[in-house]
Amino acid sequence: TQYSRDLFTSLEERELFGVGVRKKFGTDTKNRLYVGLGAMGVREKEKQLGQNSYTSLNIYTNHVATWSDGKKLLSTLYYQPKVEKMDDYLATGTLSLSLPIVGRLFLSGVISVNYDSKPQQGIKATDTTTMTVLKYVF
Repeated sequence: TQYSRDLFTSLEERELFGVGVRKKFGTDTKNRLYVGLGAMGVREKEKQLGQNSYTSLNIYTNHVATWSDGKKLLSTLYYQPKVEKMDDYLATGTLSLSLPIVGRLFLSGVISVNYDSKPQQGIKATDTTTMTVLKYVF
């Protein structure tokens, strides 16, 4: 279950409810790869189009590499086509590098690219976000 909104793309609300399975590849705790497949019901409320509901597939990969000095690289890819219209899909790629500062304090850089194959009129198909995160692990 997920709830989100993005006022920059005129998405007032987005609710997801889904199920799926994922498979872990490899046994190395410092280098993990997961592949997942699922389906979800989506309800969106957008400024221009109003309310919309549909079913979407969710196919993803997640890779985490951890070094002995505490550095961590995380990459995630999502592909989410609508079941009713497979050429209408969302795709997301995220890359994050986390560096230890001192003790349990980390500095992370994140870049995320979102692509909508059929965006609303006036909305760009690609949205890129960058973040710098200061994180303390309890």
